[in-house]
Amino acid sequence: DQADLCARELQRAGIAEPQLQAAVLGLEQLRQSPLGGALGGFQLAQLAPEQRLNEMNFDLPLGLVRARALARPFSDHPEGWFGADYAERLAQLDVASQGFLTGSIDLVFRHGERWWVADWKSNWLGERDGQGQPLRCGPRHYTPAAMAELMAANHYPLQAHLYLVALHRYLRWRLPGYSPEQHLGGYVYVFLRGVPGTTSATRAVPGMFLEQPPLARLLALDQVLQLVAGCAAGSVELTLHQHMPLFHMEHCLFCAFLSEGHDHTDCGRPCESHEVLLRDRSGAEHPLRADLGCRNTLFNGRAQTAAEAIP
Repeated sequence: DQADLCARELQRAGIAEPQLQAAVLGLEQLRQSPLGGALGGFQLAQLAPEQRLNEMNFDLPLGLVRARALARPFSDHPEGWFGADYAERLAQLDVASQGFLTGSIDLVFRHGERWWVADWKSNWLGERDGQGQPLRCGPRHYTPAAMAELMAANHYPLQAHLYLVALHRYLRWRLPGYSPEQHLGGYVYVFLRGVPGTTSATRAVPGMFLEQPPLARLLALDQVLQLVAGCAAGSVELTLHQHMPLFHMEHCLFCAFLSEGHDHTDCGRPCESHEVLLRDRSGAEHPLRADLGCRNTLFNGRAQTAAEAIP
Protein backbone atom coordinates (compact mmCIF):
# COMPACT_ATOMS: atom_id res chain seq x y z
CA ASP A 1 0.00 0.00 0.00
CA GLN A 2 1.39 3.39 -1.03
CA ALA A 3 0.32 5.16 2.18
CA ASP A 4 1.93 2.46 4.36
CA LEU A 5 5.15 2.69 2.37
CA CYS A 6 5.20 6.49 2.73
CA ALA A 7 4.50 6.19 6.47
CA ARG A 8 7.46 3.84 6.94
CA GLU A 9 9.80 6.09 4.96
CA LEU A 10 8.70 9.22 6.83
CA GLN A 11 9.26 7.46 10.14
CA ARG A 12 12.69 6.29 9.02
CA ALA A 13 13.57 9.85 8.01
CA GLY A 14 12.29 11.34 11.27
CA ILE A 15 9.52 13.36 9.59
CA ALA A 16 6.36 13.97 11.59
CA GLU A 17 3.34 11.79 10.82
CA PRO A 18 1.04 14.79 10.07
CA GLN A 19 3.02 15.22 6.82
CA LEU A 20 1.87 11.81 5.57
CA GLN A 21 -1.17 13.00 3.63
CA ALA A 22 0.81 15.74 1.88
CA ALA A 23 3.56 13.24 0.99
CA VAL A 24 1.08 10.75 -0.47
CA LEU A 25 -0.69 13.45 -2.49
CA GLY A 26 2.63 14.81 -3.75
CA LEU A 27 3.82 11.37 -4.78
CA GLU A 28 0.59 10.67 -6.65
CA GLN A 29 0.81 14.07 -8.37
CA LEU A 30 4.30 13.14 -9.53
CA ARG A 31 3.18 9.72 -10.79
CA GLN A 32 0.32 11.20 -12.81
CA SER A 33 2.33 14.03 -14.41
CA PRO A 34 3.19 13.48 -18.08
CA LEU A 35 6.92 13.63 -18.80
CA GLY A 36 6.36 15.64 -21.99
CA GLY A 37 8.78 16.36 -24.80
CA ALA A 38 9.75 13.31 -26.80
CA LEU A 39 7.93 11.15 -24.21
CA GLY A 40 4.63 12.98 -24.69
CA GLY A 41 1.89 11.91 -22.27
CA PHE A 42 3.88 9.01 -20.79
CA GLN A 43 3.66 8.95 -16.98
CA LEU A 44 5.81 7.37 -14.30
CA ALA A 45 2.67 5.58 -13.13
CA GLN A 46 2.81 3.58 -16.38
CA LEU A 47 6.27 2.17 -15.69
CA ALA A 48 6.33 -1.57 -15.09
CA PRO A 49 8.98 -2.97 -12.67
CA GLU A 50 10.85 -4.66 -15.54
CA GLN A 51 11.14 -1.31 -17.34
CA ARG A 52 13.16 0.47 -14.67
CA LEU A 53 16.28 0.39 -12.50
CA ASN A 54 16.12 2.35 -9.24
CA GLU A 55 19.21 4.10 -7.85
CA MET A 56 21.68 2.66 -10.35
CA ASN A 57 25.20 3.08 -9.00
CA PHE A 58 28.14 3.57 -11.34
CA ASP A 59 31.89 4.17 -11.38
CA LEU A 60 33.46 5.96 -14.33
CA PRO A 61 37.26 5.65 -14.59
CA LEU A 62 38.80 9.00 -15.43
CA GLY A 63 42.04 10.05 -16.96
CA LEU A 64 43.28 13.52 -16.04
CA VAL A 65 40.15 15.51 -16.92
CA ARG A 66 40.11 19.30 -16.99
CA ALA A 67 37.16 21.65 -17.33
CA ARG A 68 38.05 22.76 -20.86
CA ALA A 69 38.13 19.15 -22.04
CA LEU A 70 34.66 18.59 -20.56
CA ALA A 71 33.41 21.78 -22.21
CA ARG A 72 34.67 20.93 -25.69
CA PRO A 73 31.93 18.40 -26.59
CA PHE A 74 29.33 21.08 -25.77
CA SER A 75 30.99 23.70 -27.98
CA ASP A 76 31.71 21.26 -30.80
CA HIS A 77 28.11 19.97 -30.79
CA PRO A 78 26.01 22.97 -29.72
CA GLU A 79 22.57 21.69 -30.71
CA GLY A 80 19.81 21.66 -28.08
CA TRP A 81 19.48 23.62 -24.87
CA PHE A 82 23.12 23.66 -23.75
CA GLY A 83 25.67 24.52 -26.40
CA ALA A 84 28.36 27.16 -26.79
CA ASP A 85 27.12 29.46 -24.00
CA TYR A 86 27.05 26.65 -21.50
CA ALA A 87 30.45 25.41 -22.72
CA GLU A 88 31.96 28.80 -21.82
CA ARG A 89 30.45 28.60 -18.33
CA LEU A 90 31.63 25.03 -17.88
CA ALA A 91 35.17 25.83 -19.01
CA GLN A 92 35.52 28.29 -16.10
CA LEU A 93 35.18 25.61 -13.45
CA ASP A 94 38.25 24.67 -11.44
CA VAL A 95 38.29 21.00 -12.44
CA ALA A 96 41.35 18.79 -12.71
CA SER A 97 40.32 15.30 -11.66
CA GLN A 98 41.39 11.74 -12.20
CA GLY A 99 40.64 8.38 -10.65
CA PHE A 100 36.99 7.30 -10.45
CA LEU A 101 33.78 9.29 -10.70
CA THR A 102 31.26 7.56 -8.45
CA GLY A 103 27.57 8.33 -8.63
CA SER A 104 24.02 7.05 -8.43
CA ILE A 105 21.26 7.67 -11.00
CA ASP A 106 17.86 8.14 -9.35
CA LEU A 107 15.98 6.27 -12.07
CA VAL A 108 16.86 4.48 -15.31
CA PHE A 109 13.82 3.51 -17.36
CA ARG A 110 12.84 2.19 -20.79
CA HIS A 111 10.22 3.72 -23.06
CA GLY A 112 9.80 1.88 -26.33
CA GLU A 113 13.30 0.80 -27.38
CA ARG A 114 15.09 3.71 -25.71
CA TRP A 115 16.54 3.96 -22.21
CA TRP A 116 16.37 7.23 -20.26
CA VAL A 117 17.68 8.64 -16.99
CA ALA A 118 15.58 10.64 -14.53
CA ASP A 119 16.78 12.74 -11.64
CA TRP A 120 14.68 14.21 -8.82
CA LYS A 121 15.30 17.85 -7.92
CA SER A 122 13.77 19.89 -5.10
CA ASN A 123 15.08 23.31 -6.19
CA TRP A 124 12.77 26.20 -5.31
CA LEU A 125 11.57 28.54 -8.05
CA GLY A 126 8.96 31.11 -7.15
CA GLU A 127 8.27 34.55 -5.74
CA ARG A 128 9.64 36.20 -2.60
CA ASP A 129 8.60 39.30 -0.70
CA GLY A 130 10.78 42.35 -0.10
CA GLN A 131 12.53 40.62 2.81
CA GLY A 132 13.35 37.57 0.71
CA GLN A 133 10.74 35.33 2.33
CA PRO A 134 8.97 32.79 0.08
CA LEU A 135 5.51 33.74 -1.11
CA ARG A 136 4.47 31.40 -3.90
CA CYS A 137 5.96 28.39 -5.65
CA GLY A 138 4.13 26.11 -8.08
CA PRO A 139 3.92 24.72 -11.60
CA ARG A 140 3.57 28.11 -13.28
CA HIS A 141 7.03 29.09 -12.04
CA TYR A 142 8.72 26.04 -13.61
CA THR A 143 8.76 27.14 -17.24
CA PRO A 144 11.27 25.67 -19.71
CA ALA A 145 13.32 28.88 -19.71
CA ALA A 146 13.38 29.13 -15.89
CA MET A 147 14.36 25.48 -15.52
CA ALA A 148 17.05 25.81 -18.20
CA GLU A 149 18.66 28.72 -16.34
CA LEU A 150 18.49 26.78 -13.07
CA MET A 151 20.02 23.76 -14.79
CA ALA A 152 22.93 25.77 -16.17
CA ALA A 153 23.57 27.66 -12.91
CA ASN A 154 23.96 24.37 -11.02
CA HIS A 155 25.79 22.52 -13.82
CA TYR A 156 23.05 19.93 -14.02
CA PRO A 157 23.67 19.60 -17.80
CA LEU A 158 27.13 18.20 -17.09
CA GLN A 159 25.66 15.86 -14.47
CA ALA A 160 22.98 14.67 -16.91
CA HIS A 161 25.52 14.03 -19.66
CA LEU A 162 27.76 12.07 -17.30
CA TYR A 163 24.74 9.98 -16.32
CA LEU A 164 24.05 9.25 -19.98
CA VAL A 165 27.67 8.28 -20.59
CA ALA A 166 27.40 5.87 -17.64
CA LEU A 167 24.14 4.49 -19.07
CA HIS A 168 25.72 4.17 -22.53
CA ARG A 169 28.57 2.07 -21.10
CA TYR A 170 26.17 -0.03 -19.05
CA LEU A 171 23.92 -0.79 -22.03
CA ARG A 172 26.95 -1.56 -24.21
CA TRP A 173 27.91 -4.16 -21.61
CA ARG A 174 24.50 -5.62 -20.76
CA LEU A 175 22.13 -5.14 -23.74
CA PRO A 176 22.63 -7.61 -26.62
CA GLY A 177 22.79 -5.85 -29.98
CA TYR A 178 23.06 -2.45 -28.32
CA SER A 179 23.17 0.55 -30.66
CA PRO A 180 23.20 4.05 -29.13
CA GLU A 181 21.37 5.42 -32.18
CA GLN A 182 18.53 3.00 -31.47
CA HIS A 183 18.56 2.41 -27.71
CA LEU A 184 19.92 5.53 -25.97
CA GLY A 185 17.30 8.10 -25.05
CA GLY A 186 17.97 11.22 -23.01
CA TYR A 187 17.38 12.70 -19.57
CA VAL A 188 14.43 13.99 -17.58
CA TYR A 189 15.12 16.33 -14.67
CA VAL A 190 12.03 16.32 -12.49
CA PHE A 191 11.60 19.46 -10.39
CA LEU A 192 9.28 18.07 -7.75
CA ARG A 193 7.86 21.41 -6.59
CA GLY A 194 6.66 22.18 -10.11
CA VAL A 195 5.02 19.00 -11.42
CA PRO A 196 1.33 19.61 -12.21
CA GLY A 197 -0.25 16.17 -11.91
CA THR A 198 -2.81 15.20 -14.55
CA THR A 199 -2.72 17.75 -17.36
CA SER A 200 -3.48 17.98 -21.06
CA ALA A 201 0.01 19.40 -21.72
CA THR A 202 2.25 16.82 -23.36
CA ARG A 203 5.08 18.91 -24.80
CA ALA A 204 6.26 21.58 -22.35
CA VAL A 205 5.15 20.18 -18.99
CA PRO A 206 5.86 22.32 -15.90
CA GLY A 207 8.52 20.81 -13.68
CA MET A 208 9.70 18.38 -16.37
CA PHE A 209 12.95 19.32 -18.12
CA LEU A 210 13.53 16.74 -20.83
CA GLU A 211 16.16 16.63 -23.53
CA GLN A 212 17.76 14.21 -25.96
CA PRO A 213 21.28 15.63 -26.32
CA PRO A 214 23.15 15.19 -29.60
CA LEU A 215 24.54 11.67 -29.69
CA ALA A 216 27.79 12.99 -31.14
CA ARG A 217 28.25 15.11 -28.00
CA LEU A 218 27.72 12.13 -25.68
CA LEU A 219 30.17 9.97 -27.63
CA ALA A 220 32.72 12.80 -27.61
CA LEU A 221 32.36 13.15 -23.84
CA ASP A 222 32.74 9.39 -23.50
CA GLN A 223 36.06 9.66 -25.39
CA VAL A 224 37.23 12.49 -23.12
CA LEU A 225 36.65 10.28 -20.08
CA GLN A 226 38.39 7.29 -21.68
CA LEU A 227 41.66 9.03 -22.51
CA VAL A 228 43.39 7.14 -19.71
CA ALA A 229 43.34 4.04 -21.91
CA GLY A 230 45.84 5.63 -24.26
CA CYS A 231 48.13 7.08 -21.61
CA ALA A 232 51.61 5.82 -20.94
CA ALA A 233 51.86 3.83 -17.71
CA GLY A 234 54.08 6.45 -16.11
CA SER A 235 51.44 9.16 -16.52
CA VAL A 236 48.63 7.33 -14.74
CA GLU A 237 48.03 7.86 -11.03
CA LEU A 238 46.34 5.15 -8.94
CA THR A 239 44.28 6.19 -5.91
CA LEU A 240 44.79 3.75 -3.04
CA HIS A 241 43.40 5.76 -0.12
CA GLN A 242 40.20 7.79 -0.40
CA HIS A 243 37.21 8.96 1.64
CA MET A 244 34.25 7.82 -0.44
CA PRO A 245 31.10 9.95 -0.74
CA LEU A 246 28.09 8.64 1.19
CA PHE A 247 25.47 10.83 -0.42
CA HIS A 248 24.94 14.17 -2.16
CA MET A 249 22.34 16.82 -1.39
CA GLU A 250 21.13 19.79 -3.42
CA HIS A 251 20.74 22.04 -0.37
CA CYS A 252 23.63 23.71 1.45
CA LEU A 253 23.69 23.04 5.19
CA PHE A 254 26.43 25.64 5.64
CA CYS A 255 24.12 28.32 4.27
CA ALA A 256 21.06 27.03 6.14
CA PHE A 257 22.62 26.78 9.61
CA LEU A 258 25.72 29.00 9.59
CA SER A 259 24.41 31.99 7.64
CA GLU A 260 21.43 34.32 7.47
CA GLY A 261 21.63 34.40 3.66
CA HIS A 262 19.57 32.52 1.10
CA ASP A 263 22.20 31.28 -1.38
CA HIS A 264 25.80 31.75 -2.52
CA THR A 265 25.17 35.39 -3.42
CA ASP A 266 24.59 36.50 0.18
CA CYS A 267 25.60 33.64 2.51
CA GLY A 268 29.13 34.89 3.19
CA ARG A 269 30.65 31.51 2.24
CA PRO A 270 30.68 29.88 5.72
CA CYS A 271 31.83 26.68 4.00
CA GLU A 272 35.26 28.28 3.59
CA SER A 273 35.72 29.03 7.28
CA HIS A 274 33.89 26.24 9.13
CA GLU A 275 34.36 22.50 9.37
CA VAL A 276 31.15 20.47 9.70
CA LEU A 277 31.03 16.84 10.81
CA LEU A 278 27.85 14.77 11.01
CA ARG A 279 27.76 12.09 13.71
CA ASP A 280 25.91 8.84 12.98
CA ARG A 281 24.17 6.59 15.50
CA SER A 282 27.37 4.64 16.18
CA GLY A 283 29.25 7.82 17.08
CA ALA A 284 31.37 7.95 13.90
CA GLU A 285 31.88 11.44 12.47
CA HIS A 286 31.67 12.12 8.74
CA PRO A 287 32.94 15.32 7.06
CA LEU A 288 30.59 17.50 4.99
CA ARG A 289 31.97 19.45 2.04
CA ALA A 290 30.44 22.06 -0.28
CA ASP A 291 31.33 22.02 -3.99
CA LEU A 292 31.45 24.88 -6.51
CA GLY A 293 27.71 24.58 -7.21
CA CYS A 294 26.93 24.87 -3.45
CA ARG A 295 25.77 21.25 -3.35
CA ASN A 296 26.88 19.34 -0.26
CA THR A 297 28.52 15.92 -0.15
CA LEU A 298 28.88 13.82 2.99
CA PHE A 299 32.03 11.71 2.93
CA ASN A 300 32.69 8.56 4.90
CA GLY A 301 34.80 9.41 7.91
CA ARG A 302 36.65 6.13 7.45
CA ALA A 303 38.71 6.01 4.29
CA GLN A 304 38.72 3.09 1.91
CA THR A 305 42.32 2.07 1.57
CA ALA A 306 44.55 -0.44 -0.13
CA ALA A 307 47.72 0.97 1.39
CA GLU A 308 48.39 -2.28 3.25
CA ALA A 309 48.71 -4.03 -0.14
CA ILE A 310 51.76 -1.95 -1.06
CA PRO A 311 54.99 -3.94 -0.45
